[in-house]
Amino acid sequence: MKLKTKDEVTESSKSYVPGRDYFSLVRKLLDELQSEIESLRRKQQHILALAVADPAEKDVLEDQIAKIRRKTSDLRKMVNEVDNEFNEFARVCESSGEVRIRKNQIDSIRRKLRDLIISFNDTHADYRSRVSVRVRRQLRAVGENVTEEEAEKIIDSAGRDELFFREVNPLSVSAKAALADVKRRHNEIVELEKSIQTMQEIFVDLQNLTEIQNEMVDNIAHNVESTKDHVEQGARNVKVGLEYKKSATRKKVMVALCVVILILLLIVAAIILAVVLSNHK
Repeated sequence: MKLKTKDEVTESSKSYVPGRDYFSLVRKLLDELQSEIESLRRKQQHILALAVADPAEKDVLEDQIAKIRRKTSDLRKMVNEVDNEFNEFARVCESSGEVRIRKNQIDSIRRKLRDLIISFNDTHADYRSRVSVRVRRQLRAVGENVTEEEAEKIIDSAGRDELFFREVNPLSVSAKAALADVKRRHNEIVELEKSIQTMQEIFVDLQNLTEIQNEMVDNIAHNVESTKDHVEQGARNVKVGLEYKKSATRKKVMVALCVVILILLLIVAAIILAVVLSNHK
C-alpha cells in the first residue's frame, strides 16, 4: 500500500496505514512538533516582554497552540495504528528477536513523544508562573497589592468581570487596562491547558501500550523458549528411540543367527546319525 504524505496524514490520519517509510515519517512529524513547541516558548517570551499584550499576538499564540494540539493528535493516531500492526505481527512472528527489534523502534518513538509532552507541560507551567508574576506586578503598579494566591485566582477567573471587580475594588482606569491584559493571558492559558489535557491522555495511552507490549514480548519470548525446549526434548527422544531401534535390530540378528546355528547343528546331527546307522547294517 502506498504511504500517505504528511499533509494527507494531517487531513485524515484515521485512514492512515503504516508502510515501509512509516518510522521516518513519524520521526519527521516529531521533529516538527518539537520545533512548534520551541517556537511557542519563544513566542510566549516575546509576549511577556510586551508592556500590554497585543490581541494579534494572542491570536498567533492560540493558532500555534492549536497546531501543536492537531499534530499531537495526529501522532497519537499514527502510534495507535502502528501498535495495532505490531500486535498482529507479534502474534504470528516466531522470532522473538524480530519482535524485539520492531518493539524497540516503536519504543523510541514513544520516548520521543513522551519527552515532547513533558517539554510542553514544562513550557505551560513556566508561562503560567510568569503570567502570575506579571499580573501581580501590573496590579501593584496601579496601587492594587495582591498576594500570589489572589493573583492565581484572578487569572483563573479572568473571564468573569464580577469576580475580578470584587477582588480589586475600586478599579482605576489603569487597573481596568491591567484586567484586559489579564483576560488575554487567561485565554492563552485556557488554550494551553486544553492542549495539556489532550497530551496527558496521550501520555497515559503510551504508558498503557508500553506495559501491554512488554508483556506480549515476554510471552512470545517464553513461548519461543518453551518451543525450543520441546524441540530439544523431541530430539533427545528421537535419539533414544534410534538407540532402542538399533538395539532391537541387533537382538533380532543375534536370535536369527542362533536359529541358523541350531538348524545347522540339527542337520549335522541328523547326517551323523544316518551314517552311524548305515554302518551298523
